[in-house]
Amino acid sequence: MTISYPIDLPSTPPTSVEVGERNANRFETSPFTGRGTLQQFEGEWWTLRLTYNRLRRSLAQPILSFGSKLRKSYGTFVIPFPGYDEPLGTASTVGSSPSVDGNDQAGSDSLNIKSGPASESGWLLEGDIIQVGPASRPHWHRVLEDVDTDASGNATIEVWPLIRERTIDGDLVSTSSPLCIFRVTDVINTQIERPVLHTVDFQCREDI
Repeated sequence: MTISYPIDLPSTPPTSVEVGERNANRFETSPFTGRGTLQQFEGEWWTLRLTYNRLRRSLAQPILSFGSKLRKSYGTFVIPFPGYDEPLGTASTVGSSPSVDGNDQAGSDSLNIKSGPASESGWLLEGDIIQVGPASRPHWHRVLEDVDTDASGNATIEVWPLIRERTIDGDLVSTSSPLCIFRVTDVINTQIERPVLHTVDFQCREDI
C-alpha cells in the first residue's frame, strides 16, 4: 500500500516537545564604528523537536515505524500545537466557522477572515494560536494583537509567521486544537538501553 502524506503522529505522545520560531534576519555590528546593520528577509517558520524517552519495545515500535515511513525529509506529518486546546479569547465558547477572506494574502503579516461571530470583543487574544489552511496543508499562526470582529463577522488578525502561499479564499481558520505540517530535517537517532528501552529523537521544521 502506498503511504499518503501527511501522516499522523503515533498514538503514544512524545515525552517532550520543543517548539521554536525562526526568522530569516541578521544583525551585524561594525567593528570600526559599533553601529548595527539589520538585514530582514521574509523567511519565518516553526521548528519542532520530538523526544520519546525510554520506551519499552511494544511502545517504541510504532514510533520507529513512523520515522521510517517519513523516510527522513521525504514525507510529512501533522501535529497539534502541544499543550494547546482552546484560545483564551471568546472563540473558545462562541461558535462560528471562520475562513480566509481573499486570495491575495500570501506573504502578509496579517490575515483577513470572514464568517466569524458578529461584533465579538476579545474573540482572539494576543498569543492565541490559529490554524490556517486545509487538513492536507495546515499551518500554525500566533495571534499578535487582540482581535475583535465587526458587525458582519469580519476581522483582521495580526500573525506570526507570514501567511503561506497556498492559502486561498475560503480556507479553514481553526481556533481550537490547531494543526501544522512538518518534515524531519536530521537523522532520526534511536538510543537503545538494556533491557531494550528505546529513546527516539526527531528534529523537524515546518513544511513551507
